[in-house]
Amino acid sequence: MVPVIAFIGCEERKEIIDKIAAELKECGYKIGLLKEVTFPRKQLAPLDVSAVARLYFGRLFLEQEVDNENFDYIITRIFDGYDIVIADGFAHVDRIPKFEVLKKGIYENSLKGKVSSLIASISDYPIENGKNFSLEEIKEITEFIEEHLIKAAREEISAVLYVNGRRIPLKKYVRKTLAGVIEGFVKPLKMTENAQNILIKVKINK
Repeated sequence: MVPVIAFIGCEERKEIIDKIAAELKECGYKIGLLKEVTFPRKQLAPLDVSAVARLYFGRLFLEQEVDNENFDYIITRIFDGYDIVIADGFAHVDRIPKFEVLKKGIYENSLKGKVSSLIASISDYPIENGKNFSLEEIKEITEFIEEHLIKAAREEISAVLYVNGRRIPLKKYVRKTLAGVIEGFVKPLKMTENAQNILIKVKINK
């Protein structure tokens, strides 16, 4: 599973996201950015088909209907193979860790206790309860993300199961066993030397 970190709060978060992304890129990580756009749905021109992709000088632009697909599944489909995904917004999405950006006189009413998985705040004034970074501590925030998300995800034996677009929770023992079985099946096959990322998709016709 690709690790995700979300930034919520005041508009200052966009500048912080840009700086942290630059720091992580400098460290050699492959970074994805997912932005939450909140303009009215009626402003979107309807697609004539389910998806439109445009390939332009090495860049892919994709418009796709996602219906009510699970957030984790969207991340996996778009950003498989990335080291980290930075999410701009998405306060309502459960389970993904979040930084809240606060600024005195502009955005001081914290969502702590109202949103899930809030792991730290970033502010221009001291906050006593919980972990807090200043707006200038970009390097420290980047190191925190690297240590607690990127490296932690790499050390974990990762096997993720999705059924009909919904992630199915698996205990650590089951993930380890499933990963071992699939690795054992793939290892004897040709052109699978040094396999690090294995993707299997099963379609059941009934």
